[in-house]
Amino acid sequence: MRWQITLFITIFILKSYAQPKSDTLKLIEQADHVIKESTVIKIENIGEAVNTEYPELRPTISADGNLLFFIRQGHPSNMQIETVHTAQDVWYSKKDTATGLWSNAKHLNGLVNASHFNAVFWISPDLNKMLIKGAYLDGQYLGFGISMVKCAYKTVFYLFI
Repeated sequence: MRWQITLFITIFILKSYAQPKSDTLKLIEQADHVIKESTVIKIENIGEAVNTEYPELRPTISADGNLLFFIRQGHPSNMQIETVHTAQDVWYSKKDTATGLWSNAKHLNGLVNASHFNAVFWISPDLNKMLIKGAYLDGQYLGFGISMVKCAYKTVFYLFI
């Protein structure tokens, strides 16, 4: 699979998240539906398929709830582990919709894990785009920043990981 990585300009991100004045009242109404101190919640461990002896950090889940990306710190399979013992690479797990169990986590190889400290911040609902940590230009890692990863084929990213 071939991926196209493009630089995502910070100014665009700031504008894309700005709220129009007409939506302000909707945001105020939604504030009543936020989890509060009195809300009863249940926290469940998602299992040994994802949780290991290594720190799992920064979980990002797909809109359908069936694909989980996260950072695993210090794992021997991480790409930059030889130079930085706390290297953080992106890993993923798929949820079996029949059983509700998560698959064994897999290391996401390739450009997404080009630096010492990597992350996925967002996954598009159609699973064809990811917002990732790191600035890239023509597929080359440049350093700090944020980039958008797009599937180069007209197919769903989910099917190829």
